[in-house]
Amino acid sequence: MARTPVDSSLTVDILVISAHPDDAELGCGGTIIRHVRQGVRVGLIDLTAGEMGSRGDAATRLEEARKAADIMGITFRENLGLPDAFFEVNKETRLLLVHKIRQYRPQVIITSAPGDRHPDHDKTARLVKEAVFWAGMHRIPTPPLPPHRPHTILGYMHADYVKPDLLVDIEAVIDQKMAAVRAYASQFHIPDSNAPETFLSQPGFLRAAEGRAYGIGLWGHRYAAEGFVAFKIPVLNNLLCLE
Repeated sequence: MARTPVDSSLTVDILVISAHPDDAELGCGGTIIRHVRQGVRVGLIDLTAGEMGSRGDAATRLEEARKAADIMGITFRENLGLPDAFFEVNKETRLLLVHKIRQYRPQVIITSAPGDRHPDHDKTARLVKEAVFWAGMHRIPTPPLPPHRPHTILGYMHADYVKPDLLVDIEAVIDQKMAAVRAYASQFHIPDSNAPETFLSQPGFLRAAEGRAYGIGLWGHRYAAEGFVAFKIPVLNNLLCLE
C-alpha cells in the first residue's frame, strides 16, 4: 500500500495527551509555555471533554480549553470526544492514538503519570504507552501513514506526589501557567455558586496549585518547577543541556 506523504505543517516536537481539559495546564502548563517561548512546536490532545465532571458542561469546558490554548500559544489543540469516565484501553482507542502519533510525529510525548488515583488519568498513561509502541510497528493497521515512535514519554503529576525523574524550571512562566489554569473558571471557586463542591472548587485550590510548583522547585533548588516521571530511562545526547 502506498504511504500518504507526511504533512509537515501538522508535525510537532512535543505532543501532550491528557484525559480531560485542564489536566495538561495543571500538570505541565509551565513546561508547555516555556518550550513554546523557545520556538518548539507543541500540540495538545484531550481524550474527553470532561463532561462527567461535577461542574460545568462539555461546551463550557471546550471553550475554556480554547482560551487556555491561546494563552499557552500551542500549535493546535484537538479533542477526540471519547466518553469521559468510560473510555477504555482497547483496540479502537489504541488505533485512534496510533493514527494521531503517526500524523503529528512528535519526538516527545507528555501524558499522565502511571498509577494516578483518578482512573481516567491512569488509563490515559496505559493507553499512551501502548499506542506509542504500536505506532512504531509497520504492520499495525491504520490509514497509510508511515510508522513513527517518539523517543521519550514523560508523565506529569496530578494531585499525587511521585518522585520525579526530571524537573523543568518554570520560574519565568509561572504567571502565564496560572493564567492558563484560571481559564477553566467553571471548575474553580465561584462565590455563592449552587454547583456541587469538588476538590478543585475549594477556595484555596488555586493557591495550592501555584504553591505546588514552588514546592517541586525546591527539590531541584529552583524557584518553581514541574516534575515528570520517565516511562523509560532518558538518554541524553548532550550533557551540557542540564542546568
